[in-house]
Amino acid sequence: MNKSIGVAIAAAVIGGAFALILKPVLFPPPPPPLLTGPCTSGNPHCKIVRVIMVAGKPQIQPIADESVNAPAVIFWEIETAGYTFPANGINFYPASTTKDPGTAAPAGEFFNCGPLGTSTTVYKCNNKHTPGGPPGPFGYTVTLSGSPAVPSLDPYILNN
Repeated sequence: MNKSIGVAIAAAVIGGAFALILKPVLFPPPPPPLLTGPCTSGNPHCKIVRVIMVAGKPQIQPIADESVNAPAVIFWEIETAGYTFPANGINFYPASTTKDPGTAAPAGEFFNCGPLGTSTTVYKCNNKHTPGGPPGPFGYTVTLSGSPAVPSLDPYILNN
């Protein structure tokens, strides 16, 4: 009887140790979320910024143009580790240099931009969507700091 109790205890100890060793291998914990800012909540005016490789060169993955129907706060959040927004991370073109010469006023009159608090991976712009103002499109540049360096990207905001 003592022998079977000893075997049972030994089996329990070995089984427990085996489970502790194999559990992380068989059932790894989920990866931490890549996004931790405002773009995790399903905000319709969030743009995820990713760095991808194309033909062996890094670039910012194309970002869809944003269509806005009323005043809104638009966020850009970097998903790729190792990259941050510099001070001019999101920079709207003045009317004289915008890709669309039909834009009648400097974009700065319609957008107020800057980092979200002290974050270096989330940038926000208040789109004033001024009644009577030009509908756009408003061109802007997404610029990232990090390694390997990536060229800027130039999408649009369209105020409807």
